[in-house]
Amino acid sequence: MIANEFYPDGMHDCLCVGYVHKMINSYVQVLDLAQRNNHMEELPKDFVTLMEAMYNYQGYAMMPDGLIPGFSDSFGTQSVITWGAGQFPHRKDFVWLATRGAQGEKPKQTSTAFPYTGHYVMRSGFDKDARFLMFDGGPLGTGHYHQDKLNLVMYAYGKPLLLEAGNYSYDSSRFRRYAISTRSHNTIRVDGHDQSDTFRVHPKPWNNPPQNSWFSNDHVDYVRSSYTAGYGGGRNVNVDHTRSILFVKPNYWIVIDSLVPQDDESHLYESAWHINAKAARIDPATLSVTSNDPQTANLQLIPAVTDDWSVEIVQGREEEPVQGWAHYPVDDVGKKWIPVPTAIYKFQGRGPTRIATVIVPLKPGERSPIAGVSPLPVTFLDGKPAGDAVGLEIRFRNGERQQLLHADTAGTKRKMAGFVSSQPVHLRTLRANGSVAANTSVEVALNDNAKTKKKSAASSATKVRRKPFLSYATLKKHYQYDSSVPLDPELKNPQKVEGGTRYELILRGHDGMPVYGDIVVPDGKGPFPVLISPSYMTDGFKNPTWFKVS
Repeated sequence: MIANEFYPDGMHDCLCVGYVHKMINSYVQVLDLAQRNNHMEELPKDFVTLMEAMYNYQGYAMMPDGLIPGFSDSFGTQSVITWGAGQFPHRKDFVWLATRGAQGEKPKQTSTAFPYTGHYVMRSGFDKDARFLMFDGGPLGTGHYHQDKLNLVMYAYGKPLLLEAGNYSYDSSRFRRYAISTRSHNTIRVDGHDQSDTFRVHPKPWNNPPQNSWFSNDHVDYVRSSYTAGYGGGRNVNVDHTRSILFVKPNYWIVIDSLVPQDDESHLYESAWHINAKAARIDPATLSVTSNDPQTANLQLIPAVTDDWSVEIVQGREEEPVQGWAHYPVDDVGKKWIPVPTAIYKFQGRGPTRIATVIVPLKPGERSPIAGVSPLPVTFLDGKPAGDAVGLEIRFRNGERQQLLHADTAGTKRKMAGFVSSQPVHLRTLRANGSVAANTSVEVALNDNAKTKKKSAASSATKVRRKPFLSYATLKKHYQYDSSVPLDPELKNPQKVEGGTRYELILRGHDGMPVYGDIVVPDGKGPFPVLISPSYMTDGFKNPTWFKVS
């Protein structure tokens, strides 16, 4: 069971850390009993390996304050790395992380990739003032998921700086709709629509991680991932979003968003940033947004603006559409929602659109070291514009400059600001006198993000004669639909289970948004019953819901 539910990098396939802790607690009791009674040989062969991987995630996904960011239906959750240090004493890095450096050995790595989970951690170190960013480039998860792909959160100088909504009561209120929506996360909406993802879990066997791009050395970290499932209830707004993040260690990040529509229409893009502060201000000349809490750390967003950009700050709006709320990760007991200044950048684009945003964490009372950010033209060697690339110059107050050339592909020579590079990511640092201080290239294989669609085999289903556990009236509340609109059922990602095959079932809900569940088709020839397991009504397959399927 454990190998069927936990990815090799240590996270349960629901990708919801708050619920994962309950599972770890159960498994650790099994491991403890086996160790105490000398029955380790009776455990499944992957049990101990996966338990160690679970604790590895707990330690290396942990923010400097000891909490793990709460993606999906989670809040900021206290790491249980202390359990791991007790169960695996040979892991001296677990001991060091559990004791905050008092014992054990300091980890050899700081930044970490969890490729199956799709979580990527960029950090300057493990001290209390360390700069920390976690990026979500993974699937939805088998349950408790939000439409939040390519979301990120940030922590620096003793304080969470970029937040997201986290969890909310499992009801049908506008606040619950907000919590699971794209607009409550630090990512991009298109034409006023949320993401409409259906990719819940990586297909088995789990022997090859997904093809996100990741690179890390002493100078920079880099990650790139794409969302290609469309926007809107019918997934009829087909825009592919690729987000690349470069951490220029140890002080700031550059986020590059590439938006490629599958049509020739103009699209409106909204990029939201939920800032943990009491207030924030807009610089009308540069459209940068800076929080202004005098006693704590702050954050500055600096876009490399082009024409037709605008920005507004929304904080604590309760009417529809709800915006400007986030979960402040105090601890497991003190979880709470707070109104936060949320910077929403809007821009219009036809055809491929690429934007860059510099994110600078600031110490309490510190003035931003960055004087300005400007786009730079990038060309091929023949002088033609390189439409697949972004050029950027960051100017510092001490006179230094950093110039970034970021391209979609490697191997082609491009020219920017007097230098030529064939690397997909090239960062050049210039001293105040104009001489070159450093050149840094990211050597990473960039994946082909073209959309591929696989058709699932159709499955026949007959009427179930068994009496339902849930009444029709109860089910109707969750599965209302407009009878004039097709349900558009989809079966995806078949997985062999004992006695049958499990599929992901996707229907169109009454509001146009997808409704997810699982369907288990027994082996053999029909007629036979079909087991439907809506994710929010069941605990895995322990409490299944039966109802008629034609």
